[in-house]
Amino acid sequence: MSKIFIGVKIMIRVVVADFDTDNLKNFKAFIKSNFSDFRFEKSVSSLEEIQNIIKNKKADLIISDIKIFGTNVISLFKDWNFNNPEISFILYGTFNDADYMRKCMEYGAVGYIYKPVKPGELDKNLNIARKVHEDKLKKLKEEGELLKKYRENIMFFETLFFKNLTNGSISNETEISNGFDYLNIDIKPPYSVGVLRIDHFKKVVLTLDEAEKHIFIFRILNTVNKILDENDCGKAFINNFNEIIIIVYGISELEDIIRVLNEIKIEVQILINLGVSIGLGGRFENIKDLSVSFREAIAALRYRCFTGYNSIIPREYVEPGNDITYRYPLEREELLVYTAVIGEYDYCLKLLDEIFESLRKSSDIKPKLLSQIVTDILISINRNAIEQNLNITGINQFFPTSVVFEMKTLDDAYNYLKNGLNNFCSYIINIRNEKETEIFNSAINYVNEKYYEDINSKKIAALFNCSYEYFKKLFKKYSEINFSDYLTKIRIEKAKELILSSSVDDDIAALKVGYEDTNVFRAAFKRIEGYSVTDFRHLNNKTTTI
Repeated sequence: MSKIFIGVKIMIRVVVADFDTDNLKNFKAFIKSNFSDFRFEKSVSSLEEIQNIIKNKKADLIISDIKIFGTNVISLFKDWNFNNPEISFILYGTFNDADYMRKCMEYGAVGYIYKPVKPGELDKNLNIARKVHEDKLKKLKEEGELLKKYRENIMFFETLFFKNLTNGSISNETEISNGFDYLNIDIKPPYSVGVLRIDHFKKVVLTLDEAEKHIFIFRILNTVNKILDENDCGKAFINNFNEIIIIVYGISELEDIIRVLNEIKIEVQILINLGVSIGLGGRFENIKDLSVSFREAIAALRYRCFTGYNSIIPREYVEPGNDITYRYPLEREELLVYTAVIGEYDYCLKLLDEIFESLRKSSDIKPKLLSQIVTDILISINRNAIEQNLNITGINQFFPTSVVFEMKTLDDAYNYLKNGLNNFCSYIINIRNEKETEIFNSAINYVNEKYYEDINSKKIAALFNCSYEYFKKLFKKYSEINFSDYLTKIRIEKAKELILSSSVDDDIAALKVGYEDTNVFRAAFKRIEGYSVTDFRHLNNKTTTI
């Protein structure tokens, strides 16, 4: 029976492919008589015709003799399933074609039938194809509804994009460019960031409930965006209940930026009857440097207690000449520390390159500051290693501290850290290898002693305080077999010893080595030994009596 889907009657377009014209007529007649929701499109008799139908998306279902695809059938189906997954196939062929037809089920075929094709088998496969088609339409409908919701909330994703941009989470220029293109954002350099914050908000928030807090900051955002739109110079988004981030673009002169921000400050003050302060970061030609400008704006706001509240505070007014602090990627340094302590030298090197690339963009760095940066990194690595209970007697064996205060250039510092990290990471890897060996040996000893208990890799992993996936990887690394295979091997060895040294039957032997089900024990025995328990008994003259 045909169904109604997304307000439209489903009509499944069917194409039949065969060299035999009688088969084509029979299929056509059967489908027209029994499936009113299947529309017979056409019959074809060549691979070229099928390829044209698939290319032009002229069918939902293709019923075909597998012989028509030739010897290249599997690669054809792989390609079609990748590029045209909406098209399904029902195949038919001889028993000799069974392996090919089963393999095609992995790549878009929904069923296969042996020749001669029986009406009952065809009916069953056509119903399967109908269900597959309906499921595809249902998925399309769900994806369409999701896309509609997404488009309705596109501003949320624009805000998320700008947040990631200003906090430095997005730093790849290609990714940034793609984001601008997709979100249809057209902004031009120079770029700077202002952070608007409501003065004394902690007192204000006590008078607001949750809904009022939301409306309160949203009203401010609406006012800010209105002024930015009028001046065609910026984008703004909410960062917190008391904070709006303003991205100003296309204005070169500081005085012109301050003029726009002052207009915003006055309008917001009138709107909420409260003072607001705006910290302003520097102007940059590269969009990647928005995160630098943002950090500078946040820092400028800290000077409200000196410059006065309800004011606009450019960073260069309060910290002239400082172009290092806010360009330095502190989050990359933190990641470098964590990465070093797990021994990932290659990633350490990548992070080190990023850190020193930022330092090279700054003005001349005094040797004293350079030594301090390196010292901070070493102290953090040492502290993190101690917190993780790693057996490190002293950081000085990898990073000679006497050298730190002799550094004169960025290259000196870079090479010092590069070499030290290489030695340190190698040491960490050795420690971890020793720990892994200890866990592996302990696991082996445990299994050898407790093989008869209810044991599995998850329980062993928990016993030795490591994750299930980590333990599986570790065990395979040192034993070259899976944990379950090793456990089975030990149990079967113990069962053989038991059978040879006593007259126990299979049930008792199974229980004594950890199997509750005797059939599972027998199957495991045959898989490991290559012959049955009974054969083993006969070979060793150890028959049981009933």
